[in-house]
Amino acid sequence: MKDWIKDLEIAARIATFVFAMTACVVILLAGTKAALAASLRSETVITGDYIKLGDIFDGTKNAEYVLGPAPQPGKDMILNARTLYKIASALDVEWTPSDSAQQIILRRDAVVIPQESITSALEDKLRESGITEKFSVAYLTAPSDILLPGGTEEGLEITNFNYDAQKDNFNATIVAPSAE
Repeated sequence: MKDWIKDLEIAARIATFVFAMTACVVILLAGTKAALAASLRSETVITGDYIKLGDIFDGTKNAEYVLGPAPQPGKDMILNARTLYKIASALDVEWTPSDSAQQIILRRDAVVIPQESITSALEDKLRESGITEKFSVAYLTAPSDILLPGGTEEGLEITNFNYDAQKDNFNATIVAPSAE
């Protein structure tokens, strides 16, 4: 009778050991899966013409996958949790939003040529055309800052410049970063 009780105790210990090992394996696999899951970036500055999967998620195997066109230089695009979840689901990315307010801001890199630089270039061109007395440039429609894609050389040129001294006005075309 004692052998039967000992056998039962051994069987219980083996069952407990197997259960504990199974639980450890499940926890280990769950932790590994979580470690392999992608993480959402909080903000990204895009330097190219396209949004790539890696611009949105860290830890993806197909980070170079093109999702679509990037925002215009200097502009932002906000992707909300719903859109991000649709992207992740469609491309088999292991990610789910932690809450409905989760989002990412995609900002397109830009080189800004401010209005002051444009005015300065026009003033230089007017001086080259022979104006020696003091003057100021007044616009019918003031030019706004020029936004160029990031990595572009900052510069501008004045082309098609026509100065009419009798009417005291000029017309010009501003090109950036150059006429080419």
